[in-house]
Amino acid sequence: NAIQGYNTDVEYDSYDIETVVFHDVRNMYGNVHNISYIPSIVENKLNVEVHNNGRQNDFTKVAVVYYKEGKVIGYDYQFANVKEPGSTDTIKFGFPHAKDRTIIVPDDYKVYVNFSYKFTNINTMDDDETDSKFVEADGEDANY
Repeated sequence: NAIQGYNTDVEYDSYDIETVVFHDVRNMYGNVHNISYIPSIVENKLNVEVHNNGRQNDFTKVAVVYYKEGKVIGYDYQFANVKEPGSTDTIKFGFPHAKDRTIIVPDDYKVYVNFSYKFTNINTMDDDETDSKFVEADGEDANY
């Protein structure tokens, strides 16, 4: 699950991350813009408290990218159990490990809500839901 760029014998200037955007999906609606989070570091782990401030959803995927000295040293993701409006879940991410299995403490990290959506029956959707777009990314440019 983790990018192990810190552990390779080859230096990379950058990493390419592929995203997928689905437009005009008529049987699901997005909820990314209604998901908030509070990260905190506790005992060599990153705890992320995730809140659903919006509507019911089926899946919410949260990811973290770890950095050391400006370079990516790790990546991980988990699914948050925030299916119901108003629900909260705390997920715990371990720090990356070196080849010798020692923990690498990052000097920075970024948390992303990769997606949050609900599958629906097209016949029961409201008019505003039929115009929804599903975005598998951090949701910043998403139109809902």
